[in-house]
Amino acid sequence: MRVGLTNWKFKPPKARLLNSRISPLIGSSQAYSQPRILKKDAIKRYLQHHALAAPESASLPEPSLRLKLIMVIPSLAERNSLGTVLRSLARGSERLAEAEVIVVVNNTERPDPGVLENNQGTLADLRAEKSAPLRVLGLDRATPGKWFSRETAGVGLARRVGMDLALDRLAQTGQAHRAAIACLDADSPVAPGYIDNVLAFFDQDDPPLGALSAYAHPVPADPALAEASVAYELWLRYFETGLLLAGSLFAYPTIGSCIVASPLGYALADGMPPRQAGEDFHFLQRLIKVSAPRPLARMNTTRVFPTARVSDRVLFGTGQGMQRCLSEGLDCYQQVEPPEPFLEIRQFFSDLPEGFRGLAAVREKTPPRLGAFLEAERAWPLLEKIRQNHSTVPRFLQAVQQWFDGLRIVRYVNQYARENGRVWIFDALLKVFGELQQTDRLADLTYPQPGPMDMELCRKWLGRMREM
Repeated sequence: MRVGLTNWKFKPPKARLLNSRISPLIGSSQAYSQPRILKKDAIKRYLQHHALAAPESASLPEPSLRLKLIMVIPSLAERNSLGTVLRSLARGSERLAEAEVIVVVNNTERPDPGVLENNQGTLADLRAEKSAPLRVLGLDRATPGKWFSRETAGVGLARRVGMDLALDRLAQTGQAHRAAIACLDADSPVAPGYIDNVLAFFDQDDPPLGALSAYAHPVPADPALAEASVAYELWLRYFETGLLLAGSLFAYPTIGSCIVASPLGYALADGMPPRQAGEDFHFLQRLIKVSAPRPLARMNTTRVFPTARVSDRVLFGTGQGMQRCLSEGLDCYQQVEPPEPFLEIRQFFSDLPEGFRGLAAVREKTPPRLGAFLEAERAWPLLEKIRQNHSTVPRFLQAVQQWFDGLRIVRYVNQYARENGRVWIFDALLKVFGELQQTDRLADLTYPQPGPMDMELCRKWLGRMREM
């Protein structure tokens, strides 16, 4: 089975029910049956109709019949850091023969000469690594005639090409039902044992459709970069905790190098969106939806270390966050979205069981600001259709949550912050953990006062957040 032609048109996945991971608000996950997903033809159908071509696939070494994990790394002028990532993957794991890496070396047509030189050096390095303990395959999208067009180039397309090829290679082995495709980045080394830990989650009879690694940004030595890194990661973890408080099924970190998908999950989610930015966020949203009725797995024993560096390559992510801190000041991440919109969404979700009998009561109880947002989204007629189309309360609740997904929550929370102002992050954290009845987990930490960053205190709070 070979990857199909580039005659590809994006089609969003069909709506599927979500799993409840936040039980007190929308019902225990035990309330839902978890039938085995029988989609035997999903991978074949994806490869035939949606996968992007990899012309060099026929000339690559045949995949080992033991192959169960492929890590895909986009690389654009990353020669200096890529080697560190590849060496980290080989450390601490005993099942290297069951894994391989696909590096998609890419740039746009007529790139900056420095980028082209760096990428050509990367390709030369990959060709020289024939005796490495971990097989590494390079895809050349950086040579004239092979590079991406300016209209389509980006990290999303690079990930898509590599992950589509990974799906094809795993399908050839007959092991796709207990295998995995991992997203990584060329500046994000991993903790020892990464490969064995990922395989432990997916090499089983009923693996998850997707999972996320734990993460931690290494704090740079430069003081200004260190402050930016700590402020940005604290905000990331605050926002994830806010989603948890809201009762959202989308309360996961959206960091590309943390995402792992099973071949079936990747196919059902219609592959990685070939976007120039935010591809990881949108892919994760789709993976969560198609994973129903099961949640994504949290691989807390597996850790990725995304480099905290300044970058303006894309509009979202760590590099852009670091750039904002340096150009706008730390307040862009130390003054954060208030907890109130998360609480309003929690109330809305908690009122939904009553709404199964009729939405009027829910509409009446909805907080005014959230109600105005829902009106602007033209939500009520759609929610009424959802109510009529689902025969049980659990299915109705999950369908509404699928509509009020992570992207829509982000939009509402941002709108709320624009209209009502932002708050000191440590005040927000105390309130969120208070609402979650988990303030005891912070009781021994000293409260950082508003103003210049107290790095020692902030790093202690960040360390505690990483443990949760």
